[in-house]
Amino acid sequence: SESNDWAEMHEKRALYREAGAEEVWIVTEEGEVRFFKEEEMEESELASDFPDHL
Repeated sequence: SESNDWAEMHEKRALYREAGAEEVWIVTEEGEVRFFKEEEMEESELASDFPDHL
């Protein structure tokens, strides 16, 4: 959501992981896709062909 700052996104990321999400993808306003498990990853392990920019 445009109204979420990075701290809120970090909290949501943790909630999604606690709920069982294997990975969390965050798309910035600029279209950058960021992939996370416990820490940020260079690319998705589940969909390695997914672009890092939309």
